[in-house]
Amino acid sequence: MKFDKEKFSKQLKFVTQNINISDYAEKCGISRSYLSQYIGKHRGNPPKPEILEKIADASGGKLDYEELMVTAGYLNEKHYEERKNMLKIMRHYREGNNLPEGLKDELKHKEILPDYEELLPVYEFENRIIWEDQDERDRKSNFRSHLKDYFAKKIAEKSDYAVKVKDNRFKDLGIHKNYLVAVKKCQPRSGKKVLIIIKNGEENINTIKRYYRLDNGKIHLDPSDNSESIYEESEIRVIGEIISIRGN
Repeated sequence: MKFDKEKFSKQLKFVTQNINISDYAEKCGISRSYLSQYIGKHRGNPPKPEILEKIADASGGKLDYEELMVTAGYLNEKHYEERKNMLKIMRHYREGNNLPEGLKDELKHKEILPDYEELLPVYEFENRIIWEDQDERDRKSNFRSHLKDYFAKKIAEKSDYAVKVKDNRFKDLGIHKNYLVAVKKCQPRSGKKVLIIIKNGEENINTIKRYYRLDNGKIHLDPSDNSESIYEESEIRVIGEIISIRGN
């Protein structure tokens, strides 16, 4: 996936057409020159995900964060389009229309992470909306509201997933049995703990690792469960970065 600087420039021009660039940059917490360089297509590398999130938040709904992540090359466009289509289908259903045959069964709540006990319903996984007869915004709001019973408000509002660890396999990372883990869906930073799926043939291994991106583009996961610790990016799927851990 490549950074589409032409499209990113158009997105920025669209959102700044009725506002001074300096004012918009200030709302984003970035410099005017930094923003202007992207508008002028002078930068070859995309902003970091956290900057894209600020740009989207400052737009007042005119720019979608996930769409910016697609433009930047962080997210797969196909998955993004599938997610948008799924939302359209759900709106279609809520308006009293019938779903296509078999789709409701496909959308029913499934066990999300077999190796973990769920703390709370996950509102989204692998770009698929978990079936609930509830507006997506309300569902996300309710999930995070419930999470405030376990984590600080700031952590709860940033979290997209929450799991309760069943055993002590992650004690080397300071995560013990029955600990609660809050996870934010994002591009992981090197050295951070992540909730991750390692693809092993037809079997997927759900685990928690410390994530390191190497200079050669490969991924080092620590601690290693076996002799294998270096992976191609295609061999893993990062669910999100762990932003808080709560013990008993």
